[in-house]
Amino acid sequence: MDVFFNIILTKMPESQKFKSKEDESVEILIKKSDILEIVPDAIATFSLIILKDGSKHFVYGTQQEIYASFS
Repeated sequence: MDVFFNIILTKMPESQKFKSKEDESVEILIKKSDILEIVPDAIATFSLIILKDGSKHFVYGTQQEIYASFS
């Protein structure tokens, strides 16, 4: 069981690209470990990703979709 669990962990992506809300042609590479908070917008189409370094990115996707993209 431990071997199976380790294999799954090594295949999970550490970072993902997200499309910027301001400019759809811009993709932002974000590491899951760098995320401090994800704040959904009022219409649940976009999310504000706040990183540990203080930078903020408004991207396409709900909070659930963003977290799911790392699994």
